[in-house]
Amino acid sequence: MNRLTQVKHDFIPADCKEESETEEEEAQPKCEWDSKCCMLSCNDWSATSSKWLPKTWSKELAKVGLNQCEINAIRVNWWRGELEFNGQKSGVCAGNLHDDCGTKRGNDDNKPGTIPQQATFFSEVKSSLSGADCSKSSAEFFDARPHGYVVGPNWSTAALAGAAAFLSVVLFTVVRVRRSRLHQARHQELTESGTESQI
Repeated sequence: MNRLTQVKHDFIPADCKEESETEEEEAQPKCEWDSKCCMLSCNDWSATSSKWLPKTWSKELAKVGLNQCEINAIRVNWWRGELEFNGQKSGVCAGNLHDDCGTKRGNDDNKPGTIPQQATFFSEVKSSLSGADCSKSSAEFFDARPHGYVVGPNWSTAALAGAAAFLSVVLFTVVRVRRSRLHQARHQELTESGTESQI
């Protein structure tokens, strides 16, 4: 492998970020329960992908011991700059080489590093995260979300019903308060105009 090929293989090019973000924005809302894997499936990365980024991620994660189900349970959260696994925050920095990691795990320069480095950092924390659980149905998984689960469109019916009920109460309260204030303002206006006419 020559130097140019090595650089292309190891680094996420800066001009790839926009394309990568677009792909991730499209992929992030699509996490679904994979009944065969008993965990979330958040990407279609594979070693046979025709696209460089998914193919590289897949190969590097496989090198550090992840199986295909685990690879597909990973999501790059570009907004938070973090790798997520099966709906959980991993604490591992993700993104382009120039991004700052803050308190998340990055390389010695506090940057995400190369894809191989990010894969290695992830392998170091993977054992602390919840993986496959075939004892749960998809509804049970979403009802008892692991810590740090990123809320998406895959809420269970019960969770959606609860959220809808809460929003209804909030909306009702806002409307009621608004009407009450309008009524008070109108009453005060009438009172003041009545007082003026008497004067």
